[in-house]
Amino acid sequence: MDTSRRRLVRGIPDPLGYQRLETAPGESPQVREDLAKAGASRAPERLVAFAHLTDLHVMDPQSPTRVEFLERYADPDSPYREVIPLVGTYRPQEIFTPHVVEAMVQAVNELDVEFAISTGDATDACQANELDAYLTLLDGGEVRPNSGDPSRWEGVHSSDPETYDVRYWHPDGTPAGLPDDLPRATYGFPEAPGALRAAAAPFDATGLDVPWFAVHGNHDNMLQGCVPPWPELAEVTIGPRKLVGMPEGNEVELVDGFDKADRPVVARLVDAPAVQVTADPARRHVTRAEWVGAHVACHGHGFRQDHVDSGMAYYAFDMGPLRGLVLDTVNPHGYWQGSFDVTQFEWLEAQLRAEPGKLFVLFSHHPLRTLINDTGPERRILAEEVADLLSKYPNVVLWVNGHTHENTVTAHETFWEVTTASHIDWPQQARRIEILDNHDGTLSIVTTIVDHVGPKAWDGGFSPASLAGLSRELSANYWQNRDDLEREVKGAGTAADRNVELLIKNPLVA
Repeated sequence: MDTSRRRLVRGIPDPLGYQRLETAPGESPQVREDLAKAGASRAPERLVAFAHLTDLHVMDPQSPTRVEFLERYADPDSPYREVIPLVGTYRPQEIFTPHVVEAMVQAVNELDVEFAISTGDATDACQANELDAYLTLLDGGEVRPNSGDPSRWEGVHSSDPETYDVRYWHPDGTPAGLPDDLPRATYGFPEAPGALRAAAAPFDATGLDVPWFAVHGNHDNMLQGCVPPWPELAEVTIGPRKLVGMPEGNEVELVDGFDKADRPVVARLVDAPAVQVTADPARRHVTRAEWVGAHVACHGHGFRQDHVDSGMAYYAFDMGPLRGLVLDTVNPHGYWQGSFDVTQFEWLEAQLRAEPGKLFVLFSHHPLRTLINDTGPERRILAEEVADLLSKYPNVVLWVNGHTHENTVTAHETFWEVTTASHIDWPQQARRIEILDNHDGTLSIVTTIVDHVGPKAWDGGFSPASLAGLSRELSANYWQNRDDLEREVKGAGTAADRNVELLIKNPLVA
């Protein structure tokens, strides 16, 4: 599903603004000479090629501590829209996250690469069942997406008349005597009877054909990427009460308090209105050390036992003649933006100083500009200090990351930064990255956007690929983005952020 051959784009809106997807011409690589000029005598030799996946957000959408009800404060008809433009606690397509990953694995297996790397937010709320599903999806084996009661769906997508809420999309339709939900009645979302049952059904995951490496992200460490798994939350997550509504109080302060991991505010949300659901111990929260340990237990994926013992989630690995440095930019004290602790920052500098004759590629969850999180009692290293360090080491030629759910390519003074879109939000893409030595004093970094194998329009089927196609179509139509003047580049980026050849001077050539 190489987008140099064809792209998927939104089609003509129907009367309610819903758009099916259409095929558009592919994009040839755009040559970017921000950091070096393309010479006529280039004789490119491949050094390494890899697949970049990020922000898989493999999710338990029936979890009691999902706070989907916060999302409505950013809806187009919300009186709080101007002060709460973005929440991110609910998406209509979130029930299909395992199926999108499966469809992307199938696409990556068609690529000519040496390895793959997943740069964080592989899970959504640091739950053990999410972690197990994500590892199985990438390694291969039986995936069991359901949780709680195996005989019925207990999340907000259910058409159970006792819990039906018109703010959520209900693929099975409207209960008798109740109004249609707003996604279908106002925004043109389809009915998809049977899709909810199919979303919960077990399936056999293909697994990646190449070795893959893992990076720690904020959603892998915290509830919905913001709130640390405090004991009071852990008890609710595995328990029989699903939070469904806002407690009394200032709504803006409550939403903002959740976003910033304000513990007293979160405690108030835990006491919010709830409905009874089936308790499930498999939903327990995992620590960073447990997250790392789960990788070590199934082939490592970059981690070793000493990482488990120390709770450390950063490491180095060789990628042909280059060295990869995997960084952990998660602040464990809360909030969704990133930063470094002092020990890791010193490790990064030591790695760069020790190998002046190596080319380095950095991998992290957070991009440089989002390293602004100084929450917590100890000193955190933020973007300016990181940029100052990297300016001293021109043998860092590339930084690969995710987090923003957007395709972007940024030229810094001495390196390129490549950020790839997520698997949960439009356009649900990955990226192939190839590094070439041009043997003229320059390197080329060639990136190609990859679509998953789901059909461009839902075909009515219930295979993982078919559900992934439905997910992508729903993500393209999310109602909160329809009035955004930059909607067509949000997520997808511009042509200069997608299929590009990035020139840079080879710092190892005099």
